[in-house]
Amino acid sequence: MMMEEEYKKVYYKVSKYCSSAERSRYDVIQKLVRMGVDEDVHSRLLQQLEEEKYLDEQRFAGAFAKDKMRFNGWGPQKIYYELKHKQIDCHLIDEAIRQLYDEENEVTPLDKLKQLVKDKLNSIKEPDPVKRFAKVVRFATNKGYSYSDVKETINLLDKECGQLE
Repeated sequence: MMMEEEYKKVYYKVSKYCSSAERSRYDVIQKLVRMGVDEDVHSRLLQQLEEEKYLDEQRFAGAFAKDKMRFNGWGPQKIYYELKHKQIDCHLIDEAIRQLYDEENEVTPLDKLKQLVKDKLNSIKEPDPVKRFAKVVRFATNKGYSYSDVKETINLLDKECGQLE
């Protein structure tokens, strides 16, 4: 069992860790394991962190989704699986992804996809349109966008400015 003074030191370190960036429960547990903290103390620490608003799964999911879309160009599918890996509840993940499509956002996932596809088409040196199409589809689906959204975006760009030729 951990002494109260040790608990306070661990709590201070973990609260500092949580205040530097949004964290999930999974991230905090991993940190506690690396620090060598006994498992019987984890739930008490997590509860205190949540009560004091250092830890909030919903806030984390929203910030994670928004940042990964904006800065890494990730699509909804990749964001979903990464949040699932961090053991975030499915309802919270769905809500975070739905918020990405809100009209209030300056950039939606489809806007980001359009820019990614446009940039990728401009960077590909391949003259064959079929191979260009395949490369762009592979690139965008690996980023976490659905095939149908990618195909629709490519066709739209091709109609607008002949991007595949």
